[in-house]
Amino acid sequence: MQRRANHFSGDVESITAGGKVIYRAPMKREDGRLGRVIRRYCTGIPIREFDKWQDLLRKRARGCGLYALYSKKKLIYVGLATNSIRARIHAHSRKGTIPFTHFSVFLVTGRRTEAQARRIRDLEALLLTVLQPIPKWNKVKTSFVGARRLAIPA
Repeated sequence: MQRRANHFSGDVESITAGGKVIYRAPMKREDGRLGRVIRRYCTGIPIREFDKWQDLLRKRARGCGLYALYSKKKLIYVGLATNSIRARIHAHSRKGTIPFTHFSVFLVTGRRTEAQARRIRDLEALLLTVLQPIPKWNKVKTSFVGARRLAIPA
Protein backbone atom coordinates (compact mmCIF):
# COMPACT_ATOMS: atom_id res chain seq x y z
CA MET A 1 0.00 0.00 0.00
CA GLN A 2 2.84 2.39 0.85
CA ARG A 3 4.34 1.85 -2.62
CA ARG A 4 1.08 2.90 -4.23
CA ALA A 5 0.85 6.00 -2.07
CA ASN A 6 4.34 7.06 -3.11
CA HIS A 7 3.70 6.11 -6.74
CA PHE A 8 0.63 8.33 -7.11
CA SER A 9 2.33 11.25 -5.38
CA GLY A 10 -0.79 12.98 -4.13
CA ASP A 11 -2.53 13.62 -7.45
CA VAL A 12 -5.03 10.76 -7.02
CA GLU A 13 -7.65 10.82 -4.25
CA SER A 14 -8.67 7.16 -4.44
CA ILE A 15 -8.52 4.06 -6.61
CA THR A 16 -11.29 1.50 -6.81
CA ALA A 17 -11.15 -2.01 -8.24
CA GLY A 18 -14.15 -4.30 -8.40
CA GLY A 19 -16.21 -1.79 -6.44
CA LYS A 20 -13.76 -1.69 -3.51
CA VAL A 21 -11.48 1.16 -2.58
CA ILE A 22 -7.95 -0.20 -2.74
CA TYR A 23 -6.17 3.12 -2.22
CA ARG A 24 -7.26 6.33 -0.53
CA ALA A 25 -4.95 9.34 -0.34
CA PRO A 26 -4.08 10.42 3.21
CA MET A 27 -6.28 13.20 4.53
CA LYS A 28 -4.52 16.52 4.79
CA ARG A 29 -5.41 18.53 7.85
CA GLU A 30 -5.78 22.18 7.10
CA ASP A 31 -6.17 23.21 10.72
CA GLY A 32 -2.55 22.62 11.80
CA ARG A 33 -3.47 19.99 14.42
CA LEU A 34 -1.19 17.29 13.06
CA GLY A 35 1.93 16.95 15.18
CA ARG A 36 0.91 19.40 17.88
CA VAL A 37 1.75 18.77 21.52
CA ILE A 38 -0.42 21.29 23.39
CA ARG A 39 -4.10 21.09 22.55
CA ARG A 40 -5.44 23.88 24.78
CA TYR A 41 -3.88 26.40 27.13
CA CYS A 42 -4.50 29.53 29.15
CA THR A 43 -1.92 31.64 30.94
CA GLY A 44 -1.92 34.12 33.81
CA ILE A 45 -5.19 33.10 35.48
CA PRO A 46 -5.61 34.74 38.91
CA ILE A 47 -6.16 32.14 41.66
CA ARG A 48 -9.25 34.07 42.79
CA GLU A 49 -10.85 33.02 39.45
CA PHE A 50 -10.15 29.32 40.01
CA ASP A 51 -13.83 28.54 40.63
CA LYS A 52 -14.73 29.87 37.17
CA TRP A 53 -12.02 27.77 35.54
CA GLN A 54 -12.38 24.53 37.46
CA ASP A 55 -15.65 23.56 35.77
CA LEU A 56 -14.13 24.14 32.35
CA LEU A 57 -11.04 22.11 33.25
CA ARG A 58 -13.20 19.32 34.70
CA LYS A 59 -15.29 19.09 31.52
CA ARG A 60 -12.28 18.78 29.22
CA ALA A 61 -11.69 15.13 28.42
CA ARG A 62 -8.24 14.03 29.51
CA GLY A 63 -7.65 17.30 31.39
CA CYS A 64 -4.05 16.49 32.06
CA GLY A 65 -0.83 18.21 31.15
CA LEU A 66 1.44 20.83 32.64
CA TYR A 67 0.72 23.76 34.89
CA ALA A 68 2.76 26.69 36.13
CA LEU A 69 2.32 28.63 39.37
CA TYR A 70 3.35 32.26 39.68
CA SER A 71 3.82 34.68 42.54
CA LYS A 72 2.68 37.88 40.88
CA LYS A 73 4.51 37.51 37.55
CA LYS A 74 7.44 35.38 38.73
CA LEU A 75 7.41 31.66 37.89
CA ILE A 76 7.80 29.71 41.14
CA TYR A 77 6.68 26.17 40.26
CA VAL A 78 6.20 23.91 37.22
CA GLY A 79 4.11 20.80 37.75
CA LEU A 80 2.62 17.92 35.84
CA ALA A 81 -0.76 16.29 36.17
CA THR A 82 -1.33 12.89 34.57
CA ASN A 83 -4.88 12.66 35.93
CA SER A 84 -6.35 16.12 36.55
CA ILE A 85 -4.79 19.57 36.35
CA ARG A 86 -7.83 20.96 38.16
CA ALA A 87 -7.27 18.65 41.14
CA ARG A 88 -3.53 19.43 41.32
CA ILE A 89 -4.03 23.21 41.29
CA HIS A 90 -6.89 22.90 43.79
CA ALA A 91 -4.65 20.84 46.11
CA HIS A 92 -1.87 23.46 45.94
CA SER A 93 -4.38 26.21 46.67
CA ARG A 94 -5.97 24.33 49.58
CA LYS A 95 -2.65 23.31 51.21
CA GLY A 96 -1.20 26.79 50.87
CA THR A 97 2.40 25.53 50.90
CA ILE A 98 3.26 27.31 47.64
CA PRO A 99 2.28 31.00 47.86
CA PHE A 100 1.01 31.55 44.30
CA THR A 101 -1.24 34.29 42.94
CA HIS A 102 -1.68 33.13 39.33
CA PHE A 103 -1.53 29.89 37.36
CA SER A 104 -1.30 28.70 33.76
CA VAL A 105 -2.54 25.42 32.29
CA PHE A 106 -1.35 23.52 29.22
CA LEU A 107 -3.45 20.50 28.20
CA VAL A 108 -1.36 17.94 26.34
CA THR A 109 -2.48 15.86 23.35
CA GLY A 110 -2.67 12.09 23.37
CA ARG A 111 -5.27 9.42 22.80
CA ARG A 112 -3.65 6.74 24.94
CA THR A 113 -3.17 7.53 28.62
CA GLU A 114 0.30 5.94 28.80
CA ALA A 115 1.63 7.86 25.80
CA GLN A 116 0.14 11.09 27.11
CA ALA A 117 1.71 10.57 30.54
CA ARG A 118 5.15 9.98 28.96
CA ARG A 119 4.76 13.11 26.85
CA ILE A 120 3.79 15.16 29.93
CA ARG A 121 6.80 13.91 31.92
CA ASP A 122 9.16 14.64 29.02
CA LEU A 123 7.77 18.16 28.66
CA GLU A 124 8.23 18.84 32.37
CA ALA A 125 11.77 17.44 32.22
CA LEU A 126 12.50 19.68 29.23
CA LEU A 127 11.21 22.79 31.00
CA LEU A 128 13.13 22.07 34.19
CA THR A 129 16.30 21.40 32.19
CA VAL A 130 16.01 24.62 30.17
CA LEU A 131 14.77 26.98 32.89
CA GLN A 132 17.67 28.40 34.86
CA PRO A 133 17.47 28.91 37.72
CA ILE A 134 14.96 26.16 38.44
CA PRO A 135 11.75 27.65 39.91
CA LYS A 136 12.01 28.13 43.67
CA TRP A 137 9.43 25.51 44.70
CA ASN A 138 10.55 22.72 42.34
CA LYS A 139 12.54 20.39 44.58
CA VAL A 140 12.79 17.31 42.35
CA LYS A 141 13.94 17.37 38.76
CA THR A 142 11.97 15.04 36.48
CA SER A 143 13.97 12.77 34.16
CA PHE A 144 13.25 12.17 30.50
CA VAL A 145 11.25 8.98 29.91
CA GLY A 146 13.38 6.43 28.05
CA ALA A 147 15.60 9.06 26.41
CA ARG A 148 19.33 8.62 26.31
CA ARG A 149 21.89 11.38 26.47
CA LEU A 150 23.77 12.06 23.23
CA ALA A 151 27.38 10.97 23.45
CA ILE A 152 30.22 12.79 21.73
CA PRO A 153 31.79 10.39 19.20
CA ALA A 154 35.28 9.24 20.12
